[in-house]
Amino acid sequence: MEVERVVVEDGLSVDVFVYPGSMNRVVGKRVARENDVILVQEQFPDLRMVVLKKGEKLDTRLGRFLHDSVIEQPLGSKWMSSSNSSHKKNPPYVTTFAVTPDLWTLALRKRTQILFTHDIALITLEMELNAGCVVIEAGTGSGSMTVALARTVGPNG
Repeated sequence: MEVERVVVEDGLSVDVFVYPGSMNRVVGKRVARENDVILVQEQFPDLRMVVLKKGEKLDTRLGRFLHDSVIEQPLGSKWMSSSNSSHKKNPPYVTTFAVTPDLWTLALRKRTQILFTHDIALITLEMELNAGCVVIEAGTGSGSMTVALARTVGPNG
């Protein structure tokens, strides 16, 4: 497994864990650490970006989620709410995910016009991009296309 460091909006950088040569860049099991950028899904299809910090909390309509309770836990697991104790049998939870290029595109705040997966697929197909190609890109938007281009051309492009 390799790590690709991708710089996205507001100078924030994200480590994307990938298997070499994989088209969809399957993410391996890993543990959430302090200062990691993770994605949280409250309900399908909404994803939210969270930077994990000890002592911090995430407040959602499902309740309060303490960062300390997800740090050192495997990503892809349920993050149980620390509030809403009235739900003893089925306590509220959100699901945590590692950042992948596809999930990152879905989680981006829509402040700029972003390209979605089907748009990106058509653009890369029409440009005949593949591993090793060189692409010059302005990087003026949300980072969705930048991440997709980096994934398409791979580590040697």
